[in-house]
Amino acid sequence: MNSTIVTLKGTTTIPKEIRDILGIKPGSRINFDISDGEVKIRRNFSLDELKSLNTKYIDKKIQKLSIDDLRNIASESRVAEAKKKFNLQ
Repeated sequence: MNSTIVTLKGTTTIPKEIRDILGIKPGSRINFDISDGEVKIRRNFSLDELKSLNTKYIDKKIQKLSIDDLRNIASESRVAEAKKKFNLQ
């Protein structure tokens, strides 16, 4: 489990392992989803990033997908890539 400290200004550092898994770099946008007392952090991919990460989906199928669907596909792709890289199961 990764942990970090919150500063007086409410800022914190996302641990490197998590940044690597989510593909978070300086300037990346992230979303915080709160549900049942838990917070989920999600990378907010731009449309250009989605296209480059998921070239196999860029055809007529992409026109039928919502932006949220595309973001989920990109997130799943990054997580699968990171699991393979870090030998996580």
